[in-house]
Amino acid sequence: MTIASGRPYRLKPVPSEKTHMRVPKSVDSKSDRVSLTFPAQIGDRRNIVMTRISVLVLLCLVFTMTNAREVHADPQVLAAVPAGEPLEFVCSEATCEVELSTICLQPDRHLPSPGTIYKVIDDDLGSLAFSGRSADGTTVPLNSSLLKVASHRGQTAIRVSVDREVLERKGLLSASLDFDRPIALVPQPAQDGSVPQSTAEIAKAVDGIRRFGQIWADENADNMTIARITVRMANRLPLSGVVPNTTSDQLLRQALGQETAISPSALASSHQLVALCQRRSQYTPMRKCLADFHDQIMRSLNGRYWSILDLGS
Repeated sequence: MTIASGRPYRLKPVPSEKTHMRVPKSVDSKSDRVSLTFPAQIGDRRNIVMTRISVLVLLCLVFTMTNAREVHADPQVLAAVPAGEPLEFVCSEATCEVELSTICLQPDRHLPSPGTIYKVIDDDLGSLAFSGRSADGTTVPLNSSLLKVASHRGQTAIRVSVDREVLERKGLLSASLDFDRPIALVPQPAQDGSVPQSTAEIAKAVDGIRRFGQIWADENADNMTIARITVRMANRLPLSGVVPNTTSDQLLRQALGQETAISPSALASSHQLVALCQRRSQYTPMRKCLADFHDQIMRSLNGRYWSILDLGS
């Protein structure tokens, strides 16, 4: 990964204890005497200090009030980005979950905190293919209302989960989720007095991804491909634990299976990404490493989406 470099920041020298402050001088025009201009009296000093404190307190109040308005406003509307294949849920003791790539559709709103509850808009529910698989291999369609959606890593990833007991009651061994177009996700009002977004605000955000989503994807084809490959690999890994290098190679081969038109540069970048995560696996779990790279890619793609949106507005 390349980190942009620039002119190094130079610290200004700090006066040492031996450095004396320059004392202003005034010259008496009627004589050659030089008189010193002495500091203000103690009372004046106190007035100056109190004035400065008052200004600082006022600024703090303004900042607090502004920040409070931001905190009590709903976070961004997000869009889940297709992975290009059905993603299998990874199960723990109580839940089964899958991670989806997302972008922010409202750059003027704050990021969601981890665990913020989201809801798929009604118009997109029909685009979700949520299904389970029984012991005999039968695919069973499931109602998407069983899904729970929550923010996971800011604007770049959400977590979709289903209670494990729900699948077990239906005799299902696994579940998967698939969709072939961006899915709009709206934050649900919290119980802390936050102000929900208006219907017009949500409609404007969704309209942007509907109008420019395909243009954005086409103009950033390689990065979109790498992001899809990365999220596929991450979702095939356990939630924790060390992954052998042979497993990493197999994961990449499986993730590449759906990319029939991958460019040489995107293929090379995918191999480099996996190699980097393999080298870091001694101190960073493979899944977290992939997530870190995935989020970098998605933040870059999100910035390009906003640029396209600005040009099209």
